[in-house]
Amino acid sequence: MSKRAASATSRKAKGLRAKTDPIAAAVLSEYGRLLQPAATAAPTPRQARLAELSTRRRQLLGTLTAESNRAAHDTDKLCVRQARQLRQALEKQIEACDTAIAKLIAADDILQAQAERLDAIPGVGAVTAATVLAEMPELGKISDGAAALVGVAPYNRDSGDHTRPAHCRRSPDRALRALHGHAERRPLGRHSQSLLPPVARRREEAQSGVVACLRKLVVLMNRLLKSPEFHLAH
Repeated sequence: MSKRAASATSRKAKGLRAKTDPIAAAVLSEYGRLLQPAATAAPTPRQARLAELSTRRRQLLGTLTAESNRAAHDTDKLCVRQARQLRQALEKQIEACDTAIAKLIAADDILQAQAERLDAIPGVGAVTAATVLAEMPELGKISDGAAALVGVAPYNRDSGDHTRPAHCRRSPDRALRALHGHAERRPLGRHSQSLLPPVARRREEAQSGVVACLRKLVVLMNRLLKSPEFHLAH
């Protein structure tokens, strides 16, 4: 649970309606004393830089997508030329980020080994592996709950005789975008189909299939990083 969520939950439980820094500090302090949550390991300098480079790459991709969408409606020669030049500049910057990320991972034995383990999954390439390592450093360090990291773990919301379908709670979209692209593409045919339940192979239920694929994919990634002796069957 994040500090913000822990603070909000504890305040409501204590009947506190106001929200101020002193109240939040007191509530978080009490939360820590009572539940004693495990400390989160601080990222290494290389992990911190990898996360920053990944964030920058995502920002550039967003700008490139927006510019490409705008350029599709340009008709004036000057506008067309400027849009093309801007897209080319953005593409070069994205390539520079990719190069820096690859060099950073190659210079760290642990990151390199983790990237190779993730790259062994059919359809997962260098970019997806780097994004996962940058945005989900918890993978490989947790026993369960991996699917919750990307918001694809269904939770029940039942009360008394009332039963509702389980729903996935939202999570940060950073790594989800990279994994979602993998699940939607379903590359390499027979290999990717092993991640999908039969129900997901029907077009009308494709979305639930993508979520199921994402859940299996992130659990598989966590197991690969957590257990060096585990290998994919070919």
